[in-house]
Amino acid sequence: MATTERTDRLQRLAALQAAGVQPYPARTRRTHTCASVRASFAELMEQKAPVVIAGRIRAIRGHGKSSFLVLEDASARMQVYAKADVLGDSYAQVELLDVGDFLEAEGMCFRTKTGEESIEAHRVAILTKTLEPLPEKWHGLTDTEIRYRHRELDLIANPEVRAIAVWRAEIVKFIRGYFEQHHFLEVETPILQPIPGGANARPFVTHHHALDEDRYLRIAPELYLKRLVVG
Repeated sequence: MATTERTDRLQRLAALQAAGVQPYPARTRRTHTCASVRASFAELMEQKAPVVIAGRIRAIRGHGKSSFLVLEDASARMQVYAKADVLGDSYAQVELLDVGDFLEAEGMCFRTKTGEESIEAHRVAILTKTLEPLPEKWHGLTDTEIRYRHRELDLIANPEVRAIAVWRAEIVKFIRGYFEQHHFLEVETPILQPIPGGANARPFVTHHHALDEDRYLRIAPELYLKRLVVG
């Protein structure tokens, strides 16, 4: 199944390239995150101000010559409405998109008949063509072995795992800010050391070929920090 889907995606990649589309551009013109669009949606819709968002496609619903796409960035999700009579020849790109691809969409804010906050695209640009299918949509990634061996899939499929990464970054940021506020100095100590520290802990040993010496993976920074204090 995955092999067949990969083959199909490779064919769509080839079709994009044959049409002169760069499927892996170096830059994006993004002006807003999905969250910032949602936060100012009423104002943006009233002003008819164009916005440019970019994100991973999490869902595609095609309806003849129009499609709804759900884009997700690091902040939130946003629905994009793409119509062939608005996009013209560029709509051919939409027909070659897959769930998991990264897309840039530029357009105006509007609400659908059901009240869903959306962007009607007048320009789209593919940012990354994904060749592998994402984990199954509804049940996520539950196999523990796959989760630990393929952390990238775990992050894609499980929002709570992404949240942990964000929380950790915020905690480190707070701790670093506290120490900077109190005039502490952040320093680095060697990761590979000539003498193992860490009391009775068994160290990881590797060999430095250029020096022809064994090196030990740092267990604790204590010894070098003491030398630093003395200095």
